[in-house]
Amino acid sequence: MSTLKATLEELQNATAGMTAQELLRHLMTEIFPGKCAISSSLRARSVAVLKMAAEIDPAVRVIFCHAPYVYAESVEYRERVVRRLGLTDVRDPEPADDDNEFFEDIRTSVWGGGDIESTVGLDAALDGVACWISAAYHRPYPDTPPPRLTQEKRLIRVDAVHDWSQQQIYGYLARYDLPLHPRISTPTYHY
Repeated sequence: MSTLKATLEELQNATAGMTAQELLRHLMTEIFPGKCAISSSLRARSVAVLKMAAEIDPAVRVIFCHAPYVYAESVEYRERVVRRLGLTDVRDPEPADDDNEFFEDIRTSVWGGGDIESTVGLDAALDGVACWISAAYHRPYPDTPPPRLTQEKRLIRVDAVHDWSQQQIYGYLARYDLPLHPRISTPTYHY
């Protein structure tokens, strides 16, 4: 059995009863200090994960995953979230190509209806990282939550809020008075 696989199984067992916040703190400070990165979108679930991570280490590497074109509202919202949370290492992804080992699929809704789908590469942004906290939520969750910790090639990939409902996410944001993206006027439980 590979060391990474053993580590994954050990982590799954050790973190099974932890809350999302406890899981992130454990990974970011005890298991992979200085070796974590977060891929994020601007959706409510993403902002919740960023809030938790920023409380632990505001210098954690954050890669904002977005379509090639970004609306002005999204640029302003991102800047506001980054300022509010005190994040200090914020990056953009690289264009994806066939050589990318790590990537995020992006789905952006456009005004007037429809979606734009694209892919962003994360290889450069994840260089030197051992733990990838994946919080770029561009697709609806399935009825059954995905695993909380998985192995993605050489990395441990984490979905800290894998089992949180939309109501829990909006409740968390409201508790900390975190703004929603301006295109969401009232919580309709999109993620």
